[in-house]
Amino acid sequence: MRSALLVFCGLVIALLLPFALIPLAYLFVALGLSAGLLPVMEWLAPLLSVMAGAYIAGRRSWVLGVVVSGIVVLLWLVVSVFLLSRWRFSTWITEGIARLTIWHLLAWMLALLAGAGAGYLGFRAKGYRFAIPLGFLGILVLYSVVLIGSAVIVPTPRQAEYALADGVTVHYQPPVADGTAYYLLSADFAQNPRLALEGYNADLHDTTPGNDVNTTWLGQPLPYLLPDIERQARLKSETVLSAWNGNFFGYDKQWVGWNLSPFVENGQAHYNVHRLSRDYAEQDWQFGVRRKGGKVRFVLAKDFSWARWQSEFETALGGVRPLRVNGKSVPLRPGYGNTAMQSSRTSLAWTADSSKLYLLIVKELDAEGSSNRQKQAKVRQVGGWSLPQVQQFWESLHLPNAIALDAGESTQLALRDADRYRFVPSGYLTARTLGYVHDKPILTSLLIRPPTQAHFGVMNYLYLAERKASR
Repeated sequence: MRSALLVFCGLVIALLLPFALIPLAYLFVALGLSAGLLPVMEWLAPLLSVMAGAYIAGRRSWVLGVVVSGIVVLLWLVVSVFLLSRWRFSTWITEGIARLTIWHLLAWMLALLAGAGAGYLGFRAKGYRFAIPLGFLGILVLYSVVLIGSAVIVPTPRQAEYALADGVTVHYQPPVADGTAYYLLSADFAQNPRLALEGYNADLHDTTPGNDVNTTWLGQPLPYLLPDIERQARLKSETVLSAWNGNFFGYDKQWVGWNLSPFVENGQAHYNVHRLSRDYAEQDWQFGVRRKGGKVRFVLAKDFSWARWQSEFETALGGVRPLRVNGKSVPLRPGYGNTAMQSSRTSLAWTADSSKLYLLIVKELDAEGSSNRQKQAKVRQVGGWSLPQVQQFWESLHLPNAIALDAGESTQLALRDADRYRFVPSGYLTARTLGYVHDKPILTSLLIRPPTQAHFGVMNYLYLAERKASR
């Protein structure tokens, strides 16, 4: 009976301790430390929480510490498969288990080993009067030391500009006072004719491609889908330079996603649906990429006929929101994309002759839900950009055409760095904002999975690739 009670208490501690550890990391950032410590927090908080729970259970036997860590890891496994397969037993293996990566397994094995070690320490310390409070104090001190140390080792990024390939540069603007930063990627298709703007639709790469029912978008951000995107690019002798979230999509109460508009991938049109046209006609525009005579042309229109979808474009997607068309800014009325809400944003712009394409990624620290509540309460919004601000940004650069893609917690970015990628992650599945210190959010999260494995994915992605030079 006592063993069962210790296991129960250990599980409660392992699952609830992150509610204190994660806000502490954001508090350090709000007080002036580098945001570079947040990625460290993502793997350290769940690991130390498992260790704390195993330490409590290990007071009777170190084996109970292993039991606690094993149950937590099993919970992470079940939730991961649940998110990927929607409890459909027919897809648990093909879309759930099959989508797990080596990084999932390494994280879970590390949690098991750490739990075993902490359980042993708990058993060895059971005779000491203050063993439990000292153990928790030790975990808190260790967590703080590692976070502060990582903030010193990884200083706050400064303004920078660097090249991804010939004609492709990225400008990074570091965070302002509220923690909002942005990336501006520019691609010169005239300077580098081997560049290509491609698309990736998650439904076309699951176990039932093209049925417009995708069960794997949630919980599969760029770090997990990028290997699939790279495989697709290699079939066309391309190297992926950058990738980001695409257009809006729909989902039901069980988070099964579907397309709101047609999508063209590799020159093939799919999904002759227009689910936004009735209620959000002003936001249901279409964007396409065509290539003739080796020259790329970006096309934006209110509507493409299905015949054009099928024959004209290499890549195309609907359900985008126009910000600027032929040199004129579009009036931004309330509607799809949450016009006035300040949040993370994803937007494309291009020159009149389509020779240059620009990608803007605005990234805030805050959770999207808090931004929306601030807007609805008509109080000052903290962090992020509204759509009018994005529009004004393109106006300042005198770019004639611009569109808004899906944004908020869906906003994410991958940038190629030599043979690796740097990621700007999407939001957490369970992130909540507790409050603000110095205009920076203090977030917490229920760690049903480690945060590094619990970011949002989307249905559609766009990516910039470079085709290999012909010999």
